[in-house]
Amino acid sequence: MSFMARAPFIEEPYRLFFPAGLVVGLYGVTLWPLWVWGGLDRYPGVVHARLMVMGMLGAFVIGFLGTAMPRMIGVRPFGVGSVLVIGLAWVVSVSAHGLSLFWLGDLLFGTALVFLAIAFLMPFSRRSDIPPPAFILTGFGVLLGAVGSILLAWSEGAAGGGAIYRLGRVAAHEGFLLGTLGGVGAFFFPRLWGSETRQMFPDMVRPNAAWSRQARIALWAGFGLIAGCVIDALGWVHIGSIVRLGAFGLFVASEVAASIGLRSESTLGSLVRLGLFVIPIGLILEAVVSPGRIAGVRHIVMVGGFNLIFFAVATRVIFGHSGARAETTGRMVFMRWVGGLVLTAAATRLSADLFPAVYETHLGYASVAWLAGALLWSGFVLWRVLIPDPDPE
Repeated sequence: MSFMARAPFIEEPYRLFFPAGLVVGLYGVTLWPLWVWGGLDRYPGVVHARLMVMGMLGAFVIGFLGTAMPRMIGVRPFGVGSVLVIGLAWVVSVSAHGLSLFWLGDLLFGTALVFLAIAFLMPFSRRSDIPPPAFILTGFGVLLGAVGSILLAWSEGAAGGGAIYRLGRVAAHEGFLLGTLGGVGAFFFPRLWGSETRQMFPDMVRPNAAWSRQARIALWAGFGLIAGCVIDALGWVHIGSIVRLGAFGLFVASEVAASIGLRSESTLGSLVRLGLFVIPIGLILEAVVSPGRIAGVRHIVMVGGFNLIFFAVATRVIFGHSGARAETTGRMVFMRWVGGLVLTAAATRLSADLFPAVYETHLGYASVAWLAGALLWSGFVLWRVLIPDPDPE
């Protein structure tokens, strides 16, 4: 294969990371039916969580930011070395988690995020533009993901106990995703329902006053996410959930609320709106349910919120970079089915904790619903990563 044939997969690393992330997600969810009905004798809870957040969703974040950030600041795309180093750290991380070597998997995922940040910062002095101010919150998300993962690796010997472990877990899971999603979403989401975004500024190397005002909002939201994670780790789980909800919710409301009420003809826009509605519901439920049921409630946030939004955003990215952007502006019937199956999986997973008598079987049913949605999405969308962008920016 020639260099030119390989170039799109390096210059647009989502073409590598999105398919790899989905494969890891399929494996991570398949563990539950194997445990319920297939004779798997090891409870897959921790493996599943790591593979879904650091594996699947982590790959989606890395692929999206690795593709978008160089374009946003007007520098050359990532080179072969950067993509290979980040990819290798991620692949070994996923493999270690699959083998239950959690300390190694956590450490390497944090390392992958550090390499991602370095690959972005190295050419920053040669920029011809600055990123949208909301991406300050994205930076906080990457920071929380990296630090949280490293703290998890450091505290793995605590067998799930201790404030350091709890801080690492909530930072590497919710803090990481709330930060990256909030920052990217403020710039990206309004486009999905055909509205203007407050994050568009003229090309400039140094921030102006308007950019700085919005940057301060993102900065305070990032501090709020950190505070929410720390409070959670100190044992005030419910208060920590409220603080994270406040930081994320107020930021999204300040940047997106003015456009979110407009009627959308886009299925992708509707799915993102629904996900943005589900995430606060899940965080509110975290603040009121008993600790023993928080695992099920967090699946409302993770599956009904993050998974749903990431499938919608990934669809827009893949179609947009393969010359089919116009197909994402209206009804996409298959995405309605994907969204319905993902939400069914989230609700069924919650019911497993609410009704202990059907706990195991509902874990299996939830997994089957998610797998059906993910495979449907793969069949309609994922193959397009092979199509070069006919109009690269």
